[in-house]
Amino acid sequence: MSDSKRYVEFLDGLKRDFKNSLGYRIEKLAIEKPNDIALIYQDSQVTYEQLNQLSNRYAWYFSSTGYNRGDVIALLMDNSIDYIAIIIGLSKLGVITSLINTELRSESLAEDINLCDARAIISSDKYMGIIYDAKYFIRLRAPGDIYIHNEEDIKKFDGIKVLNDLLPTKKENPDLTKDINSFESLVYIYTSGSGGHRKAIPITHQKWLMLGKATEVFTAINENSIQYLCLPLHLNTGFNACFSSMIATGSTMVIKSGFSVTNFWNDIRKYKADYCVGVGEMFRYLYNQQPLPDDKNHSLKAMISNGMNKDLVQPFKERFGVDSIVEIYGTTENVGIFINTEEVPGMCGNLNLAGIRQGELVKYDIINDKIVTDDEGKAIKCSIGEVGLLLGEINELNNFEGYINDPNESESRILNNVFVPGDKYFNTGDLMQLHENDYISFVRRMGDIYRWKGRTISAHRVADVIKKFFGAIDDAYVFGKSLPGFEGRCGMAVITLLEGEKLNWKEFNDYIKRKLPPHERPVFIRISKEVNLNKELKKKYQKEGANPQLVPEQLYYYDIKLEEYSALNLETYENILAHKVII
Repeated sequence: MSDSKRYVEFLDGLKRDFKNSLGYRIEKLAIEKPNDIALIYQDSQVTYEQLNQLSNRYAWYFSSTGYNRGDVIALLMDNSIDYIAIIIGLSKLGVITSLINTELRSESLAEDINLCDARAIISSDKYMGIIYDAKYFIRLRAPGDIYIHNEEDIKKFDGIKVLNDLLPTKKENPDLTKDINSFESLVYIYTSGSGGHRKAIPITHQKWLMLGKATEVFTAINENSIQYLCLPLHLNTGFNACFSSMIATGSTMVIKSGFSVTNFWNDIRKYKADYCVGVGEMFRYLYNQQPLPDDKNHSLKAMISNGMNKDLVQPFKERFGVDSIVEIYGTTENVGIFINTEEVPGMCGNLNLAGIRQGELVKYDIINDKIVTDDEGKAIKCSIGEVGLLLGEINELNNFEGYINDPNESESRILNNVFVPGDKYFNTGDLMQLHENDYISFVRRMGDIYRWKGRTISAHRVADVIKKFFGAIDDAYVFGKSLPGFEGRCGMAVITLLEGEKLNWKEFNDYIKRKLPPHERPVFIRISKEVNLNKELKKKYQKEGANPQLVPEQLYYYDIKLEEYSALNLETYENILAHKVII
């Protein structure tokens, strides 16, 4: 049976079987392959039967304490076996896990927790301090429990429940699992909003299972694979590509707390991993390491990439002996699945998957910020070679669930009657170029949204944080700036100061580190003498970027080693472009 036919048959079954869920799938795997290794973390491992039993312990505890279908619990932990077991256990009750970004701090952390109407927080000792720092901003619904997963340093905090001590020994499958509907929400995943605020996106069991199946069918992962996971599970790619494909195939996944360029290949050899998913910067960091005689001495055969530079694909394959690198594209909303199944150089996906249309590329008027339409008001599709706006088709399987507690923003992303009466499309906000055979290549993200280090960033939100610094700042303008040889666009802030004032850099550095996670901190800062940041000036700033040869004013860059902003000169700028200085 062809790959396309297998996928279509799976989708047909998914439409008919409303009881298909993560919990149901885990219980099935525990019966079918009880002794197969499911997860490996450091020197620990669990089989599918053990994973199911551990998940059941979490399910029975939260069921006994009054958590019900539709309730939300915020999860703030690093990748681990228990991270996954908690999600599975809660899903068996219909309780939704809100996956909180571990890099958030203070009001930003509280914003994500408050947005999802969580009734409790589960965290670890590593992050309990930042929860306490934000406690005056966090608003939990009753009972408002805060759980620490382990008891290390518990004496530092009051009113915390140690989850490990509370788990029952009961390991049987809860009865409620078989009643969970595939259209119910499994988790909430967050994304940056174009309006400057964060948005929580519900991921249903159905959509998650569909993403896993697509990854299984159209990439190299199979039931015998050992997948190496080094992306955070709270992010779209980590949860919706890596974890979903593990469950879809019933394969083994090695869990790491994060990506390490120095440990990557040693880990691959240690665990005999043959499959890995990564973001663009990860590949470049690996390639920029000093070549070694054993570069090809490993088991890794296939990789999935999200945002890899097209000029790096072939050199990476040749140097490290990787057989396959499949590029994928997707927004966190996941309306449409776009995969470069044939590995066409430079392409991030295709408008078709298994003969099913995923979306369309339409002509877009960038100057007037609107879709180009014909005399009847219908959108005009792009021809080969043209750049246009990518729209994902909303249908029975490619649904858009909307954003949690944000109906206005949800409605703004849906386009109705685009080509024919009654159709619906999701506005991705991304410009793509159309190529032969319906392949597409990424051009850029529109508006104030940009991608850096594999993360989506709202320039509006970063500027708002900068302007709230108590001190000499009068105004701030933030944008994403492309750099030769780098994936995505790095953040750059243009700051104007109040007349006669000077910026206290020590206090500003401390403020930025406290308020913004590393990927959101502007890489470059320009102190401008202009008071009015008008449209023409903004265009000028975008064109000049951070090139000291073009900018007459003082520039600064964020020195990762010193963890502070330092003056930028031409030599340092050239070293950044040559990857001799890390940003």
